[in-house]
Amino acid sequence: GRLLYDVQDKAVRTMYVRNGELWLGGDEGLTTINTRWKEPLLEVQPKLAIRSVVLGGDSILWGGYGEMPEKLANLQHNDDDLSFTFSLNNTSVVGKTLYRYKLDDEKWSPWSTNTHANYSNIPDHTHTFSVQAMDAMGRQTDVVSIQFYITPPFYRQWYMYLLYAVVTIVLIYAIIRLRLRKLEKDKIQLR
Repeated sequence: GRLLYDVQDKAVRTMYVRNGELWLGGDEGLTTINTRWKEPLLEVQPKLAIRSVVLGGDSILWGGYGEMPEKLANLQHNDDDLSFTFSLNNTSVVGKTLYRYKLDDEKWSPWSTNTHANYSNIPDHTHTFSVQAMDAMGRQTDVVSIQFYITPPFYRQWYMYLLYAVVTIVLIYAIIRLRLRKLEKDKIQLR
């Protein structure tokens, strides 16, 4: 087990054990710990949830109510500033809950107590945001993920590429035709 959050980072000058109680004395006072006490959350597997997904700081795409969707609605190309908030269903008083997250195939962020992730200038295509937690007992949760798709701007849609190809072919054809006419005129003038 781990020590209480308030104690684990403190300097301990003296310890005394009596009747299942651990007495710790230090520069910041005296603390007693009942070593017979069991953390009730040890009986329950921690469950992680994405609590919200916010677009641009003001538009809620997912508010944490009901069943979390596996995929968000498609976003426009300029909807590239997203914030994700996440937490465990129960947290312990016996220590810190740590989280890590990633977008797509990036490396996981370092474990930290931070319960939100912000991303801006996300490129257009399908993305997956993933998060994982580790409770105070060192138990890791399953990875929780949510998918979203940022559509490309109109000028990068498939039909626009088709239009670009047709226009390019027509221009090349027109240039060749003009050049051939000029060559024919030059040939006639030389006769």
